[in-house]
Amino acid sequence: TGTNICKLVLGNKADLEKDRAVSEEEIKEFENRTGIKIIEVSAKTGTAVDNAFKIVVSDLIQRK
Repeated sequence: TGTNICKLVLGNKADLEKDRAVSEEEIKEFENRTGIKIIEVSAKTGTAVDNAFKIVVSDLIQRK
């Protein structure tokens, strides 16, 4: 059912801060409006990728 779905949005290319297309304020507004968390990650540097997995796993464990 819809209540058993874990949602997390990953904003990739966090290593390219100078090319940012979405402001931090827009991210917070989206999170507040939808209840979906956004994590900024970088596949290139690995920044926050492990954190994204930890968030999903933690959320799934709490839902058991």
